[in-house]
Amino acid sequence: MNKKVFGILLSTFALLLVSCQNFLKGREASEQIKAAITYANSDYTLIKVKPQNGTGTVVKPAGGEAQQKPSDVFDLSFEPSADYEFVTWKVTSKKISDAADLENYIKINDPDKVETTVTFKKPLEDIIITPVVVRRPKILSYSPIYTGSLSLKDTKIQVIFDKKMDRSSIYYSLDEIKELKAELGLSDQDFLPENAVPGMTDIYGYKKNGEYIYKNILIKNNDEQTNINNRFSAPYFESPTTLIIPANKDLLPENYSFISVSIDKSFCYEVEYENMSKKIGLFESKDWVYQVNNQDDNDPPNLSEIKIKMKDKNGQDLEILPWDQSFNNHTCSQLIEKLEEKKIYIKVKAGDEGSGLAPYFDVELNRFRNNNYEDLFPNNTITTLKTYYTSIGRESEYEGIIDLSNYPEGLYALNIYLYDNNGTTLHSITTPANQGDPVKSSAYFIIDDNVHISEPQITDDSVPNGKVIISWAPP
Repeated sequence: MNKKVFGILLSTFALLLVSCQNFLKGREASEQIKAAITYANSDYTLIKVKPQNGTGTVVKPAGGEAQQKPSDVFDLSFEPSADYEFVTWKVTSKKISDAADLENYIKINDPDKVETTVTFKKPLEDIIITPVVVRRPKILSYSPIYTGSLSLKDTKIQVIFDKKMDRSSIYYSLDEIKELKAELGLSDQDFLPENAVPGMTDIYGYKKNGEYIYKNILIKNNDEQTNINNRFSAPYFESPTTLIIPANKDLLPENYSFISVSIDKSFCYEVEYENMSKKIGLFESKDWVYQVNNQDDNDPPNLSEIKIKMKDKNGQDLEILPWDQSFNNHTCSQLIEKLEEKKIYIKVKAGDEGSGLAPYFDVELNRFRNNNYEDLFPNNTITTLKTYYTSIGRESEYEGIIDLSNYPEGLYALNIYLYDNNGTTLHSITTPANQGDPVKSSAYFIIDDNVHISEPQITDDSVPNGKVIISWAPP
């Protein structure tokens, strides 16, 4: 092929290519013109953004209203008030209730962000966009506090929240531990508690440069502004709403020192909304100070009265406590009794002259034999019932009924544990202190709906330490 012919073919191809491009551009331009005409002729639709009263302010669109046409994209943002945290955006309409169908008309491009954009697709009346919010947790109470009187050196720190706080508030996740190792060069031996194994132990802190760092908690000597976390033991949630930080009995704060406590705003609780969950933190950190004296409290609470009653097999009230160490004075039915109503009456009266009596005591129910009276150990079931005093004063008192209707058949040991505010425990005292030396023992009872075996008999009451041997014979 000569150069002249090749040049003609090349020019022809170029001409065809330009013509095709112009054709395509013309068609695209035509479509754009049609879209512009359609957009110009379409009506505006009013879209409202309405938060719940008092939860915050709509930043965009201004005034909480947007006049939009199909294909418009507009900004959406919200500023929650101090008591609330943003969770997500929600779109509603009186015309369409299904959220998936609503996305054919309007779509929030990133609904989990407080600042996002919205694409308006098709006209629809009564569109309302609502920022979904939840209340932030609050600290309702904290102690000890500085009121002019000084606290015992071993006084525990207590913080009460209004929400059930998440465990991640005080314990590091495996991902957080991994990040700490990479950032600070920590090894497993640096984490707290001592000899902890990340992934198998709750990790609440770590050691770095001689200091103890606790997650979201900092305790300092306020005068010296030094970290004294090591003078306090592992924090824990006594209940989902109550944080406890015990004093380290082996290394108490210095005499008469001022102690500063800081609870970080990262303390959080978890909320679930539809198919998502989010952790909601405090609005701000909480800081306070208190002063200790030169004393600590190692004495347990004082028990002045205890009664435990149940119905015997004849339906009569039977008081099985207090006991003394001479079990010869008690018949078998007084020691172990089958419950008629599956209810136990308990009365406890106690006080504490040191740190004060904790507002609760524990009732422990240990099911150690099954319905056939076979030994369950080591698979015995222990249930602990946190029981709050019904009357608080110099001496606190509880009087009430424990319902056992949902407990399975078997032989149970009942123990009672009293606490002072520093965690010192009075263990299962069945004889009040004012009646002589306290006797540590348990109250026993049987839940038995059928006749499986005869009444239990004491076969040996000469065992040391006030114990007895109990046996059952076939019926």
